[in-house]
Amino acid sequence: MGTWTESTSNLFRVRFDDDSRTEVEELVHVLETVAARLEAHGLVLPPHPTVVVHPTAFSLALAQPAYVAALALTETHGRKYMASWASGSTLHLIAPDRLARGTEGHISLRDAMDRAPAAGLAHLAIGHANPALSLQKALRRRDWFWLAWGAGQTLVGQVPMLASVIALRRKERRAIHLPPPMRDAVVMGGSLVELVLRDRGLTALVHLLRDPLPPSADGWIGRALPGLGSTERDVRWRMLLDDLDRARAVVLQEATAKAAAEAEARRAEEQRMAQAMAEVRAAQEEAQRAAEEAELDAAAERAAARSARRRRERGGD
Repeated sequence: MGTWTESTSNLFRVRFDDDSRTEVEELVHVLETVAARLEAHGLVLPPHPTVVVHPTAFSLALAQPAYVAALALTETHGRKYMASWASGSTLHLIAPDRLARGTEGHISLRDAMDRAPAAGLAHLAIGHANPALSLQKALRRRDWFWLAWGAGQTLVGQVPMLASVIALRRKERRAIHLPPPMRDAVVMGGSLVELVLRDRGLTALVHLLRDPLPPSADGWIGRALPGLGSTERDVRWRMLLDDLDRARAVVLQEATAKAAAEAEARRAEEQRMAQAMAEVRAAQEEAQRAAEEAELDAAAERAAARSARRRRERGGD
């Protein structure tokens, strides 16, 4: 690990390990783009925001004990998706190259990790717009953590990329509940906010996030999905989970077909290269044989010329 460095961008003050400078420059560009999109929908960042890019999850944990507490209260499948922590005006992130490790061959996980920094920035903006939904306060009032975390996922389009881990959670014997409890908030919370987004639209969702929270999470859901009883809301939510799973299956099928096509193309290319190399070798061998035969013919001609010369010399004597 290198030394810590501090720099500034158009929007952020950034602290990072100097070994990650190039990667951090790309990350900051992405975050500035996300910030502009959030602001366009009425969610602005705190004044003078700071981004701290940690080389490892352990480094983030040392800096933010609340992050450790949230990890401990989250079920195992969801922990890998907790790649950031927003506190006050500071966003703590795990370096993207660290997040990318272990995602090879896992399409949805890789895509979800790619959007993890953007989700973290959304958490920062949501917490500034409505302090009751800051991660720190939502962690203390655990019944709201699903909304605080899930809203960030939804605003940056991360929820469809969680379909695999959602499907894994649904296969467990432990029942799923609406709203999701703290342990399921990271995996399941975003899907419920996604339902609100699809039903009410982005503008209405942002208003709901900015408004003061009602006394209970059920009250927020009732406000967000008006006209639906608790049973109807539960049915609609599970239908959305089914839709996410079907979309995941299509993506995986397409990815599998693409991978198979790419593998077949690689095999065909390897065969073409092998055939071309064989032809080159055959041509080289043929050229070598022709050169050797020409050399033999030339040697024979030289020998014949020497014999003829010696005969003429003897005849002259």
